[in-house]
Amino acid sequence: MHIEKTIKINIYLILISGALIPVLSIFFVGILILFSVIYCQKINFFIQLKENRKLFFLIIIMIVTSLLSELWYISIFFTILFVIKVLFSVLVSMYFSEKDIKNLILVLLILGILVSVIGLLQIVIGSLEMPESWVDARIYKLNFRVYSTFYNPNIFAAFLNLIIITGIITRLNYKDNIFKFLSLITISVSVISLMLTHSRGGWISLSLALLVASFFEKRLFKYFFALTVALLSFDFLNGTHRLDPNNIIVDSSINYRFEIWKTSLKIILENYIFGVGSG
Repeated sequence: MHIEKTIKINIYLILISGALIPVLSIFFVGILILFSVIYCQKINFFIQLKENRKLFFLIIIMIVTSLLSELWYISIFFTILFVIKVLFSVLVSMYFSEKDIKNLILVLLILGILVSVIGLLQIVIGSLEMPESWVDARIYKLNFRVYSTFYNPNIFAAFLNLIIITGIITRLNYKDNIFKFLSLITISVSVISLMLTHSRGGWISLSLALLVASFFEKRLFKYFFALTVALLSFDFLNGTHRLDPNNIIVDSSINYRFEIWKTSLKIILENYIFGVGSG
């Protein structure tokens, strides 16, 4: 019983610290890994992993391709990070009941509100610092991009996307008034913060995620439509035009990404079995 309780507490601490003090979450992840190694026989992590064949084979493939890479030590490092994420996911599925998952969602919704409010307060008190690399000053007249407790507006936008989707799914599936009210507040402040990140990647990925999901759950289409219109309207009315195709084409941050993508596709076509291949 103490194993289950310790794992649950540690997972909550990872979620909370990961949102409020991201660096601190590394400490709690370390504790989770250490605890899993000490009690590996009782946890039966590998038995659970074998039952999920997709994850199991994905880990095997990542290990093999990492060992075949010339810079294997870098590849192995990212493979280890992936295995840690899988460990986290497996432990949640093993030790968290439906009631526990409901509590986790409640924590995520509250964290979404807290982190979004922190980001909005940064604007009010004028504590935002924006490196020149965050925006192409030749094209966009942006004085700030909200990043809240995270260290980059794009990372913050990715977090907000997960929170917004969690809030939407909560509204659709939970009948409790407290969850409906809390999810509405979470979605509202998170969308405002997402707008202020001026993250095109965040905006586009959220709209695409909801569009694809709406093919499986029709009720999501209205959220896709409403959020897409809201983001496009904000970009147009605010005068930043981050989504203007003419600006995107000449944006230096997009140009170098295209070069990376083209090179990556070339490497994949040359090594379509083992990815980057030997060397």
